[in-house]
Amino acid sequence: MPTGSDNYCFNVFKREPTGSLFFWYHLNHLYYPIFVSLQPMRKGILSIVLLLSAGLIIAQDTLSIDTLMLFDGRTRGNINRSARMLTLVNSKDLQKAPVHSVEDYLDYLPWLDLRSRGGLGVQGDLSVRGGNYEQTLIMLDGVPMSDAQTGHHNLNMPLPQELYSGAEISANGASRIYGPKAMSGAVNFTTQLPDRNGAFASVFGGENGFNRLAAGASAYRNGWGVGLSGQRIAHDGYIKNTDMEQNNLFGQIYRKDKVGKIWANAGIGNKRFGAQNFYSSRFPLQQEYTQTRMINVHWEYQWGKWQWVGNSYYRYNHDRFELYREGEGWFIKTGSRYVMGKDTAPSWYAGHNYHQSVNRGGMTNISRKFGIHTVALGLEYRSEFIRSNVLGEPGDTLSVPFGPEGARFTRSARRENWSGYLEDKIQWKDWVVSGGILFNHNSAFGNGIFPGIEMAKKMGNSKIFASVNKSFRFPTYTDLYYNIGGAKGSKLLKPEEAICYELGSQVRFKQHLFRLAAFSRDGHNLIDWVRFTGSAVDSAANLTKVFYYGVDGYWEYTPQKPIAKVLQRISAGFLIMNADKKSEGFESNYALDFIGRKFTLQGDWKLHKRVNLTTLAYLQKRIGGYKLPGSTMETAYPYALAMDVRLTANLKKLNLFAEATNVFDSPMMDLGNVQLPGRWVKAGLIARLGN
Repeated sequence: MPTGSDNYCFNVFKREPTGSLFFWYHLNHLYYPIFVSLQPMRKGILSIVLLLSAGLIIAQDTLSIDTLMLFDGRTRGNINRSARMLTLVNSKDLQKAPVHSVEDYLDYLPWLDLRSRGGLGVQGDLSVRGGNYEQTLIMLDGVPMSDAQTGHHNLNMPLPQELYSGAEISANGASRIYGPKAMSGAVNFTTQLPDRNGAFASVFGGENGFNRLAAGASAYRNGWGVGLSGQRIAHDGYIKNTDMEQNNLFGQIYRKDKVGKIWANAGIGNKRFGAQNFYSSRFPLQQEYTQTRMINVHWEYQWGKWQWVGNSYYRYNHDRFELYREGEGWFIKTGSRYVMGKDTAPSWYAGHNYHQSVNRGGMTNISRKFGIHTVALGLEYRSEFIRSNVLGEPGDTLSVPFGPEGARFTRSARRENWSGYLEDKIQWKDWVVSGGILFNHNSAFGNGIFPGIEMAKKMGNSKIFASVNKSFRFPTYTDLYYNIGGAKGSKLLKPEEAICYELGSQVRFKQHLFRLAAFSRDGHNLIDWVRFTGSAVDSAANLTKVFYYGVDGYWEYTPQKPIAKVLQRISAGFLIMNADKKSEGFESNYALDFIGRKFTLQGDWKLHKRVNLTTLAYLQKRIGGYKLPGSTMETAYPYALAMDVRLTANLKKLNLFAEATNVFDSPMMDLGNVQLPGRWVKAGLIARLGN
């Protein structure tokens, strides 16, 4: 039985060593018809989408699609002329929702999955359409936030919820557009620029000692803007060892003139949280500290038919992970051992894990219009460096900043990535076709070519869209090097790849919006952490091949006048997907643990002239399972039902809130043995001044 040795990558479905499983797809693989390899059941799904699309397109009205500028491929463009199907979340949606971190709201979109370890921004793994968190690129204003140590830190963004202007979600892999990491999709969080004079302050409190304070202000004059905001959030925990505290400080500077704009963001965030069962139920009393610092600069300029877009960034993340929580009332270091009452950590646990990761990079992109063509080309560079006492190759010994006496960094690793890309977007009558190719070089994994194409046909207020893209991502340093506490990485892991297909339609009919899509992802060398039956070790391995397929849909109704003077908006969505492999004979932590069925429902209700109610709910079933402590058998994930509500009283510049999450007090668990909060009641207010 495989033991996690570095000598092989494992074919876990055949349970035998296979040597190197990595290979490059030939370029002509992309020209195969979409879903050509689907079995009859999968062909049936595609047929249903086509039939429904044809039926919906017949029914049209004159309601125009909202005009909104966003990053469409490698250029800045109008969403109404985009060849890609993107989901947009705006600040109004976030302000009304009973959430205190923007990612918690995204969990109510059917094609997104937030595997939370505590909610309220403690730690969450965000993924798209069955891909895992490492396969989903997280960006802030177009800058990649992906952490080279581990994707668990991707959502460490040091700004309060009030400063987000929204999110752009691409629910399909497209490395030619977004680069490495965007294997199954990408989420770009956008910030509110300091382009006006204003200020806000918010105060929240609730059960379990919950408290949240946030404030910010911005000033704008003669094309210059500055902003500063901060946030503190903390609670005592809903069960043992789930307490947390977080502090953020975020600053902005902005300049706009006749031809474009440039702005810079800088922030620092500190977070500490009890991590009960987070990474292993064998060692439940875990704790983690993180500190994130970031600075990035963006620019967008337009001269006639020429457009120049670019960014430059620096991101630092410090992580202290305690497999045995240290502190008063917990484990105390006594001599060379950690002791808590009669409980003593094993002798192999010499101390905590310390990691310091630094990402630097930038992108420059130039595009020009030539008749019906918009041609874009550019370069992107990224450097990933880590210093650790666990991850990387042996190196210089350095003291850990702000660490206890004797804590040392003894290992490090570095890699660099260069990308060059070319894209041509054609707009002809009601057609939009966007195709391109990315040439990638990585100092650790070599060269690769990743092409893709998207097409859309607009028919009145309807749109049919299709895409085929090749995508990829590299192993993190945790995947490659981690070896402690029953988990073992492998330095022979190969990059994982996928061919992503999508076909669907979107229709507006009077006050209704319909969207339906079929999709598949043909993955090769997928990186997963697996535990074989009878083994106590989680090993990093490349799964030879997994084919994912499914269909998702969305409906929204916004009446011109509230129905019964109450209902202002209602929406519903669903996701149904599967894979051609199952975790039989082993436990998959990520690649084969995904949402197989999900149904969402949202409503906005007007109860009084100044009183509104927002309701969010979902029912979902996760594929795969987990092992209960002491058990050798895998337990399937049960159906999960969640409902959150927020009551808002609007008093001009002051809003009052009362909310409850997990209203039904349902048992909730996104990862094995990690219990999520039950019903949680909170209340607060937010005051705003200026525009």
